[in-house]
Parts: sequence; C-alpha cells; structure tokens
Amino acid sequence: MIFLEQIKTGLVSAPINRETQSRAIKPLWNSNSSFTFGNLLEPENFTIEIDHPLKDCEVEVEVQILHDAGDASRWFGVRVRGITSYFHAGYLIYLRSSGYLDVTSVEERSLLKDEIWAVDPKVGVVRIKIAMIADQMRVWVNDQQMVEMQSNLVTWPGKIFLHTFGVIAIIQSLKVNEIC
Repeated sequence: MIFLEQIKTGLVSAPINRETQSRAIKPLWNSNSSFTFGNLLEPENFTIEIDHPLKDCEVEVEVQILHDAGDASRWFGVRVRGITSYFHAGYLIYLRSSGYLDVTSVEERSLLKDEIWAVDPKVGVVRIKIAMIADQMRVWVNDQQMVEMQSNLVTWPGKIFLHTFGVIAIIQSLKVNEIC
C-alpha cells in the first residue's frame, strides 16, 4: 500500500536498468492489417492470441477513435498481464476520447496522481507503446514518453488484451514482443 500511495502523491520514477535493456526481443505478433473494433453500447474485449502468457513484453498499437457517442470520457485501452476479460485483472493503459491517458490495475483505481494529457485520438492515428519489464512500466504516446513507473501489484504473466469502453476505434497496426 505504501508504494501505491507514493504513486498517488507523485509519479515514481523507475528507469529500466541496463540489464533489462540488453535482453533479447522476440516478436510474437506483427500485423499491419487494420480493423475496426468497439461498440458504443457496451465494453468490448479483444484477446491477442499468443501461445503462452507473457510477463515481460512490449506492445505497440496504432489506433484512432472514430466515434464516442459524444462522451469524451470513453476510451480505448491495452492491458498487459491480463488473466481474465475483466478490465482490472492486469495493468490497463487507456486513452480517453478526450485525449487523457491513465493506468489502472487490480485495485480498480488510477496508479497515476492525475490523468496525463496525451493527444486527441479522434483527430488522427495515435501510436501507443507499452514496455512492461519486471516491476517497471514505460508508456509512450506518439514517441513521447508519458509514463515511467514501478508497480508490483501484478507480478504474474498473462495475456495481452485490447479494450474499448463506449467507442469505435480503428486499429492500424499491432505489434507484440516478448522480452526474454
């Protein structure tokens, strides 16, 4: 609980160490085929089918929110270390239609002190990249690092999910790498 409070009172900086940076990257999923995803009436889940659960990974997705039914609080998200279709079982990194970025986890609340303004995902395609290595997470939006933090709330390996909550989005590309 102390760690979560540190995050709530100010983002904890946790640079990824040199040992981690020199680890091998194994591509598991690489698709440049676009597809439309989402539902304005209810949440939608898309599980990226990989043959084994991942703990240390990189996920990169290019996405644009096409429609949010006039509600800027709705969102598109990527979840790492997910074990069920429930949004908070793992780490959920999501971008609201309003352009704000947040990270949530098993305690169903933000791990950031405040949501971070990133970019308007309705104007054009947005590239979101997530690196999750041991207890260290980094998130980039359009090649700008937005989040660097440590968390030990989810230590198990899991699946990668894409989620929408009340939006229709188009996925332009999707890449998943395992960090070995």
